Amino acid sequence: FYGAVPVAAKRTAVSDANLMVGYVGGDEPRATACAVITATSKGAAAKAAEEIALSYWNAREEFRFGPVTGPLAEMLDIAEKAETSPVILADSADNPTGGGVGDRADVLNALIARGFDGALIAGITDRPAVEACFAVGKGATLAVTIGGSLDGSSTPAKVQAEVVLLSDTGVAAERQAVVRIGGITVVLAARRRPYHNIADFTLLGLDPKAVRLLVVKSGYLSPELAPIATPNLMALTQGVVNQDIEGLTSNRRARPAFPFDRDFSYIPQARFSARWTDR
Repeated sequence: FYGAVPVAAKRTAVSDANLMVGYVGGDEPRATACAVITATSKGAAAKAAEEIALSYWNAREEFRFGPVTGPLAEMLDIAEKAETSPVILADSADNPTGGGVGDRADVLNALIARGFDGALIAGITDRPAVEACFAVGKGATLAVTIGGSLDGSSTPAKVQAEVVLLSDTGVAAERQAVVRIGGITVVLAARRRPYHNIADFTLLGLDPKAVRLLVVKSGYLSPELAPIATPNLMALTQGVVNQDIEGLTSNRRARPAFPFDRDFSYIPQARFSARWTDR
C-alpha cells in the first residue's frame, strides 16, 4: 500500500504525494488521516488525493500489528513459557514517544504479582522516586512508590527496592536510578524519555541481551532492539495511547470515522488549500 503512494508523485503536474495517517490518540477533528498532494493542476491534484484516500479506505480491514499482540496477561504468559531470551515486551499504551505519559507501573505490578525473575523494565518516569533513591544512596534499601507521579489514573507500585546504580549528569532533570525489586530490575527516570538504543542501557551498566525479559515503553521496537528480541511481544496495556483503538475516547472526533463506526460508506472528496493559485 505505501509503495503505491509515491507512484502518484510521478504523474504529470504532480510534484509530491503523501499520506498523513493521522494521530488516533488525539480526540480532535483534525487528527484524522489525509492524502496531501502538491501539484500545478487542480485536476491532477484531486485525482491523486482521491485515489490515495480510497486506496487507504479499501485496505482498512487488512492492517495488522507486526509483533505478537494481546492483553498484558496473555503476553506475560508467553514470556514466562519462553525458552529463548531476551523476550522484549512493548508496553504500548504508555509510550512517551507516541504521546504516552511514561510513568505507569501496570507491567511492574503484574510482574511482582507473578514473582517473575529476570526482568528489566526501562524505564518508568518518576522524579520523586529518583530523588528518594539519591537521598538514600547506592546500595541502600528503601520503601518507595513507583509510578503514577504524573498520570493519576494509574496504579503505582509500593515496594521495597534496593538502589543498584545512580546516574547524575549534574542536571536534576536528567537523573536516573536503577533499582532492584526481587528478580526485577527497574530503571527510573526523572523526565519522560525512551530507552530505544543499546547505549541507553550500557551507560547504566545494564545488558539488554542478558535478561530473560526486557520491558520497554514503546509501540514498536527500535532498529537496535528489534534484532535482539526473541520474540518481540506487544501488550495492549492501559494508557493515553492505548492501541486497542476502538476503546479510545471519542468526544470530539469527526464522525463517522473508522474503526469507531463501521456501517457507513465513504466517497473521497478533495479539498483545495486556500493558498492555491492558478498559474
